[in-house]
Amino acid sequence: MRFKSLLILALIVTAGVFGMRYFVGNEGGTYVVEKSISSNFGSQMKQSYESFEGTKYRTIALLKGKVFHLEAEIKTTSGDLNLSFIDPNGKRLYSVSNPEEPIEIDIPIPISGEYRLQVEGEHQGSYELDWDLRSAE
Repeated sequence: MRFKSLLILALIVTAGVFGMRYFVGNEGGTYVVEKSISSNFGSQMKQSYESFEGTKYRTIALLKGKVFHLEAEIKTTSGDLNLSFIDPNGKRLYSVSNPEEPIEIDIPIPISGEYRLQVEGEHQGSYELDWDLRSAE
C-alpha cells in the first residue's frame, strides 16, 4: 500500500512539473545584468536594471488559431532594447526597438508549437511584458 501511495505521488509531481513547463514555458538566453530586480512568473516578464546586455527569452507553447495578446512597456535610460515574438520556425512575427509608447498588440498564431518572446540588446532601463491567449474571432 505504501509503494502505491509513493507511486501516485511521484506521478502527480511529474505531471505538475511537465504541466508547469507547458503553461509557463522555459526561460533562457545569454545575458549579463547588473543591479537587477526581476519577476518572471506566469504570463509576465518584468525586469529593471542598471545594465542589461545580451538576449533573454521565454518559450510559450501555443496552438494554431489562437491570438497572442501582448502588452509591453520598455523604458530606456540609454542603449537599445529589441522586443521580438518568434514562431517555431524562427520567423519574427513581431519586432520593435525602443518603443516610446506602451505597446498593445494581437498576434494571430499560424501554427502550433513553441514560440519565443524575446528581449535583446545593450540597455539601461526596464521592461514589462504581459500576455494572454485569446480566441480568434
